[in-house]
Amino acid sequence: MIDLHPFVNGAVDWVSEDTKYEHTLTVTSKEDFDIGGKYQFTIEPKCTMEVIPFMIKYRSGVLTIEKWKC
Repeated sequence: MIDLHPFVNGAVDWVSEDTKYEHTLTVTSKEDFDIGGKYQFTIEPKCTMEVIPFMIKYRSGVLTIEKWKC
């Protein structure tokens, strides 16, 4: 369900079932690297902000993604 929400600048996509999101990632570097990020979302109706940090690592042609411990 798409809803206009008063606290964000735009529509909110309400999800009411277990959901899996997939994203495509293209690595253009041949060098090893680490890069961090986070997924952030709110669970309703508990109104809890969830933040899941992660680290993407590229070593010798192998890409790994792991949950990051802050």
